[in-house]
Parts: sequence; C-alpha cells; structure tokens
Amino acid sequence: MNAAVATRSSAAAPIPPARRRRADRSDGLALALLLTPLVATTVLAKWATPIGPADLGMSWPLILGAVLLGWISGRLRADPARCTAFLALVGSLGLIQLVRGEPFSLPSLLLMSAIFGCYVVSATHGAPSPARALDLFLGLCGFIALAAVAQFLVQFVVGRDLAFPVDNLLPRSLLIQGYNNQIPIDAGTTIQKANGVFLLEPSFLSQLMAVAIVAQLTDTREQPALGRAARLATFCAALYLSFSGTGLLVLAVALPVLVIVQRRWSLMLLAALAIGASWAFHEALRLDVYLERASEFTSMRSSGFERFVSPFLMFDEFLWRDPWRTLFGIGAGSYMPHVAIAYYPAAEMAYSKIVFEYGVFGAAGTFGFLLWAVFRSPAPLALRVAVIVMFFMSGLYTAASHGIALTLLAWPHAKTQDGSQR
Repeated sequence: MNAAVATRSSAAAPIPPARRRRADRSDGLALALLLTPLVATTVLAKWATPIGPADLGMSWPLILGAVLLGWISGRLRADPARCTAFLALVGSLGLIQLVRGEPFSLPSLLLMSAIFGCYVVSATHGAPSPARALDLFLGLCGFIALAAVAQFLVQFVVGRDLAFPVDNLLPRSLLIQGYNNQIPIDAGTTIQKANGVFLLEPSFLSQLMAVAIVAQLTDTREQPALGRAARLATFCAALYLSFSGTGLLVLAVALPVLVIVQRRWSLMLLAALAIGASWAFHEALRLDVYLERASEFTSMRSSGFERFVSPFLMFDEFLWRDPWRTLFGIGAGSYMPHVAIAYYPAAEMAYSKIVFEYGVFGAAGTFGFLLWAVFRSPAPLALRVAVIVMFFMSGLYTAASHGIALTLLAWPHAKTQDGSQR
C-alpha cells in the first residue's frame, strides 16, 4: 500500500519550473526549425547573403543552418529510407561526372546535393503536428495575401516607392539580385503587379497563393464557413493582383486532382460561375493581361517562351543529337554557359537544368527522389501535386517551392515510437 501511495504521489508531483521552461524551449526550437524553410522563402526571400552569389540570397543558408541545428539538437533526424536513396543518387551523379571525362562544376554538384539533402531529415520529439504546420502555413499566406492586396491598392495613393518599400527603400546591397521584383501589368502603364511586399516576384506570389488555395480547400476540419470563405477570397484576390499565370498553372493541375480524389464536384460549378462572372467583367478586371500571357509561349524573348519552350530547343541543339549526352548530360554547371551561346534565349528552370546537366538517367533519379520524398507525406494528394508543380515553375536553386515542401510536407511528419503517424 505504501508503494501504491508513493506511486500516486510521484505521479501527481508537479513538474519543476526550470524543467518546464526547458521543455517549452524545446518545443519552441522544434517549431522554429519547422518554420524556418517557409519564413526564409517568403518573409525573408529578398535578403541577400553578405558573401556568395548575388542571386542565391539568405534562404538557403537559413534552411541549411536549420538542418544543422536540428541535427545537433536532436529535433531533426535522418530518415533511413530517404537517406539511403539520397546517398545512392549523389553517389551515382558524382560517379557519372568523373567517368564522363569532361569538365564539370564541383560547387554546382555540391550545392544541388545540399539542397536535396534537406529532404533526408524529418522532425522528432517536440515537433508540431502536421495540422499545426498547415495552420501556420495558411496563417502566413493570409498575412502575405493581405499585404499584396494593400500593396496594389496603396500604390495609387502613396506611389510606387512606398508601396514596394523593400524593393525601393532598402540599399541594393542588402537584397538578392537577378529577379524582376517590380513589373508593370502591361507595357503601357505604370501600375505595378503585386509581389506581396516580401516575395521575389509577382510570379512567386501567384504560385504561393495557388498552393494556399489548394491547402485551404483540402483542409476538411471543421471551420467557420464565413472565415473559410473570407480566407479563400483573400487568396484569390492576391493571386489575381499578381497578374501572373504560373499560379493558374498550379491550380489547373491540382484542382482537378482535388475534385476527383475528394469528390468535390461542387467546385466545378463554382469554377464555371467564377469564369463566367470574370468574363462578363473582363475589361474592368484587365483579364486581357492574362490572355496576353497565354500567347507568350509562341513569342520569342517572352517569359513564357524562355521558361517553357526554349529549354526544349536547347535540348535539341546540344543534347538529343548525342546519345551519350542524352543519357548522362553535359555536366554539372554547364547549363548557363550553353545558354550564352544558344540560338534561343532560355531561362534556367529546375527541370531544364537537371535534364541538361545530368541527362535522362540523372533526371530520372533526381526527379524520382524528389517525388518520392514529397509523396511519402500523408498530406492530401492535391496539395502534394500543387507543391510539385510549383517546383517546376522556377529554378532549381530558387528556394520558394522547397521552403513550402519542407515545412508543409517533408519535415513535420515524424513517426512515434509505436510507428504511428503524428
């Protein structure tokens, strides 16, 4: 009986304040690590590094630093399956570079390895749940959406410089270079597309809002209907004011998946009504801007042509004619030097860089690893599809899509000791 009393007494004993504070700090650190990729690629996206390439920015040092800190503190651990696949991928790509016997860029290979190495880890004890990660993501996207709407409207009152304060009021040396931060909605106006104040370009705002729309629609938890509708409306408004088509491409792929998988047939009716209403007011809404963007795929030196057409012309010019290069690529870091001598100007996209530099074999392994790492997440299929499509909308070293994938899909889904998913 005394033993039983002692057991009950010890079980009821309060946790010492110092120990409780340490536990709170532990959970706070886990939360900070989880949010680092997302915050680094949104709120801090425009900040440059004191050293290193001017177009790399602070996002990747912050993310890699979070991985290192998480590893040291025990808040992140290497997933054995993903670690094995990653090592096999990097080893095979490195071996191919050596066997090919042609020059290649070791820093380029190491940087790509570091980026994909972030997908090897996942959270352990003290980490927020996936639901908590989703709430934080939607909350941050809501903040950026409101900032984007306000930014677009106040430019008519206070002018462009104050409406785009990060781009115009801070020293250029503090900001990442190589991106079109401010873009007029068309050639004949000074009205600027919204970039969400903090994001690199209007296109990144468009893509982020598209993923946020999908995330909100896939969230089946009970929520106030008015609050859900207001948040969706804000996301849609910010996407529209970006006047960028890349977010629409994300939605065009992800929403049909959502409708089919979750049997949300009512969304098809809502989409038809929205398209009809938009067309009725297309002149006032300046939807002609979006129609002009659709024609860019056939207009040389336009953004759409350089991102989605020119890379395939480069493949034909330098890659497909040589079976060896077709299989194993031209070498790490070779894409941009070949862009300089290519007949058509081309942008460096994630898919084009990997195919060009590592060939069909390397691209299959690289894309396969990324898809596997993302699709292992128990998040809704439509959300995983939206993030993957966003990955192909930008460059390999552009951290935006990686930040969302790590915070929302790869890192927060740790397994407990009994093997269940948190």
